[in-house]
Amino acid sequence: MAIFAILELVSANIRNARLLQETGDEEKAAMMLADAVQTNKFEEGSVPVDLSSVYPGYSGECVYTLVETNLYRIDAVVTKDGGGSAPTTLSTYVYGQAQNSTGLHP
Repeated sequence: MAIFAILELVSANIRNARLLQETGDEEKAAMMLADAVQTNKFEEGSVPVDLSSVYPGYSGECVYTLVETNLYRIDAVVTKDGGGSAPTTLSTYVYGQAQNSTGLHP
């Protein structure tokens, strides 16, 4: 009986690993956004993101745009190397200071 439980556990783990490997471009962009908002200091511009170690054949970039004072829009753009499909973009707004800002202290 225990052997069937172990086989079920191994089977479930293999199935979950396969699902993780088959993520869509939206999930890749969401992963980039999650990494981009780990800080509250931002700088306008574009930052290339190396996805090749996790997702071979894909590249990405995060574009930071100042919308209002301390309000930034971050666009995560995922492209498949070699073209063939349109880039996938996922955006979010975050509140943070400019990278070179000293905050409230003089």
